[in-house]
Amino acid sequence: QGEQGEQGEQGEQGEQEAQQQQQHHESPKTVTALLSEASKEHSPRYKSDQKIFYLKMIGDYYRYLAEIQRGEARIPHAMRSQDAYEKALEIARDPKAGVATTHPVRLGLSLNYSVFHHEIREDTKSALEIAQTALDEGLEDLDGLTDNARAYKDAALILKLIKDNISMWQSYTSSSESSGGGNKEEENKKEKDAGLDAAQEQLSKTRIEEDDKEDAAVTNKENNKE
Repeated sequence: QGEQGEQGEQGEQGEQEAQQQQQHHESPKTVTALLSEASKEHSPRYKSDQKIFYLKMIGDYYRYLAEIQRGEARIPHAMRSQDAYEKALEIARDPKAGVATTHPVRLGLSLNYSVFHHEIREDTKSALEIAQTALDEGLEDLDGLTDNARAYKDAALILKLIKDNISMWQSYTSSSESSGGGNKEEENKKEKDAGLDAAQEQLSKTRIEEDDKEDAAVTNKENNKE
């Protein structure tokens, strides 16, 4: 009887392991099927930022698959990822779409797509171009969000991540330009850094003002109770 119980437990354990392995192999297919099904539902009634968000999600998913593959096995995932990112970026940059350069979805797309170029395609030059364009356009329009603390905060935080990546990736590349061109590039970089520093300072002030308002509201509420 003891042997039968032990054999039963081993059998159940074996079945569980087999099920886990089956789920592990089927999960990418399941996710891919869901993504494909959802893509068919996209029609003109969906807003541009929703389309960008969805396509970015597809790009992210295939980028993650490419990250865990090696050699030729990663090529199909990388191609699908780039295709989704490119479609999303095309919508984002279309003036008719009306998606602001400071929109979190658009900035998040540029951030992730630039990471894709750097890590998956090992094309740091393209990564820097995408990230720098997003940073320049975002900083130029950031002041227009000063009346919207939440939107300003979201945009400033993503821009900071993009700027950090640019600084890191630039350290990987060697400059072969002339000293004059290098000086001009350095001046432009300082101007952009100053703009982002100003944005961060404004963001800090906004947070302090929000905290002060919350404290005042709590105090008034307590006084009214008394």
